[in-house]
Amino acid sequence: MCSAFGFVCFSINCCDGSDEYDGKTRCNNTCWEAGKATRDKLMEKIALYRDGFAIRKHELQQAKVSAAKDEAELSNLKNEEKIFKGIVQQLKEHKERIEEAVEKERIQKEKEEKQKKEAEESESKENKDEEKNDAEEQEHVKNHNVEEQEPVENSDNEAYNPGLIFYIKLNWLLNWFISL
Repeated sequence: MCSAFGFVCFSINCCDGSDEYDGKTRCNNTCWEAGKATRDKLMEKIALYRDGFAIRKHELQQAKVSAAKDEAELSNLKNEEKIFKGIVQQLKEHKERIEEAVEKERIQKEKEEKQKKEAEESESKENKDEEKNDAEEQEHVKNHNVEEQEPVENSDNEAYNPGLIFYIKLNWLLNWFISL
């Protein structure tokens, strides 16, 4: 194998003539020209690796910046989530207080309506009882006065009953008093 500078030869003959016996034969050194294609390929590879390294370095920097932005945004979102959870909890509590107040108001209204209805029924019953008592009393007075009073003749030859007049006046007076 030839170990000439600038070219790797895989054949028995070296490009610089170093493989010649006794050095009596002089060969031109063609190693530089023979290695030019290999060097060009290596230089292209080196350039490609350098470009790739620069691109990778740039992308890593962008990834770090992007990761930092994402972490900041995540932190902000977590803070907002805490705030919104607090607001949601406050709204739930407020809703519950409103529902409790509405329920209390509904119960109070039902209670008031029930009391009003009971009062009206009681008043109606009392009025009916009073009317019944008044009617019974008036009937009693009428019967009592009619039996005791004798009809008096008026000038028109009609029967005049002072008990009946008293009953009518008493009935009118009781109705007037009840209407107050």
